[in-house]
Amino acid sequence: MTDKEIALELTKAYLNHKNIQIEAKHTHTDMDVEYVKDTYKGFYDIVSKVDAK
Repeated sequence: MTDKEIALELTKAYLNHKNIQIEAKHTHTDMDVEYVKDTYKGFYDIVSKVDAK
């Protein structure tokens, strides 16, 4: 898997977790496009740093 694919899978898993929280009526679970983009970028940055070492 490429770094982008790994980051995408991590993002999908995290968003599924957040959706479960939303369904359970947890507070502080607002998500918008920017939130999703930032989440993916964060995972991508982490994964690409691991490969660099």
